[in-house]
Amino acid sequence: MTGSTILVLLAGTLALYALGAVWYSKLLFGNLWMSLIGKTEAQLKANMTNPALAYGVTFISGLVTTIGIYAAIKGVNAMACVNQPCHSMLPSSAICGGLIGIFLAITLIGSTSLGMTLWEGRPFRLYLLNLAYHVTGFAIVGAIIGAYVH
Repeated sequence: MTGSTILVLLAGTLALYALGAVWYSKLLFGNLWMSLIGKTEAQLKANMTNPALAYGVTFISGLVTTIGIYAAIKGVNAMACVNQPCHSMLPSSAICGGLIGIFLAITLIGSTSLGMTLWEGRPFRLYLLNLAYHVTGFAIVGAIIGAYVH
């Protein structure tokens, strides 16, 4: 793994991390999210016994997600259209990467979390809010990686 690959993986991870911080904050959907999970900000803070662990695990899971998207984009580039890179079929390799990210979010996150949402009796709006976060995040990470992988 080259130094530039490590940098693109860190960039994707940090973008996903930053998106989550803004998405679930009061700037965007934090109030709606807390309402849908039936918690107040005070309850969330009281339940957070080890914030460093939560932030660390969130960062690591974002890195794992970014590595997975990277591997998928590399695989698609290797197989697409008789060895023609994916980006040759679209105006930009960033667009191609973003589309792959969207596809992965919908097919992997969307499909698996829908069943859990239904079985756990969680609000469908919560499912949509969380899925929209994943679709947006995967698209951003995919675009970052797609712009790098060519």
